[in-house]
Amino acid sequence: MMSKASDLNSGVETSYRYCLLTVPRSGSWLLSKMLGNTGLCGLPMEYLNVRYLRAYGAHAGVDGVRVNEYLSELEQRRTSENGVFGLKMHWSQFLNVYGTDQGIRDEGRQFLSQMDCLIRLYRQDKVAQAVSHYIAEQSDQWRVDHDDVEEDSFDMESIKFAPLAITESLLRLVREEQMWKRYLERRNIPYHSISYEQLAGEYEESSRTVLSWMGLDGQSIDIPEPATKKQANELNERLKQEYVDYIGAAAPQL
Repeated sequence: MMSKASDLNSGVETSYRYCLLTVPRSGSWLLSKMLGNTGLCGLPMEYLNVRYLRAYGAHAGVDGVRVNEYLSELEQRRTSENGVFGLKMHWSQFLNVYGTDQGIRDEGRQFLSQMDCLIRLYRQDKVAQAVSHYIAEQSDQWRVDHDDVEEDSFDMESIKFAPLAITESLLRLVREEQMWKRYLERRNIPYHSISYEQLAGEYEESSRTVLSWMGLDGQSIDIPEPATKKQANELNERLKQEYVDYIGAAAPQL
């Protein structure tokens, strides 16, 4: 992800910044790939993922990464020719960079406030999201690109129904989604919202809507084909149904 082979090197000064505010399994890969493949929206990735921060620090020969300097360098490398730079960020990554025992430092608010556009992704079907997260953790397969030959590179039979693990995923995902909403609304930071269901179900129309939020002419831009495959399959459906049955959500009213 941090390879210079992915750099845009447009030589253009950044004039527009946006950030995708996400939680796991909410469609952020689908949206970020669409934005990047337009050639008009930079190359939005998880630049504040702790693994990439550490890799950058190791490459630079420093123990601690100065985030502002790091992002400034990324802007030079990953800004598209129209001056747009973007990134995506989970709540856990925001917390890791800007959080303290007392909450989020003011630098976090400043970071979000300097963005010209914030787009929050969420998923309406929280149980399906939790099941998807559980499967991804167990299989270590977080996305499937359209170019991948194998539909599933793991043994589906090896992933068993685990209600406690799925519940833990559900709690984490709901908590992180609510933390984004609470933080933004308490500080009166404006943002847009789009669900995974909207994006996956009405991909082209939703893509045009997002582009228009960013001040681009969404109706005239050619929307790239989806770069990732929908990963839900019979395993997801079976585990979801088992979980719904387990917690009694589908139990008849007495």
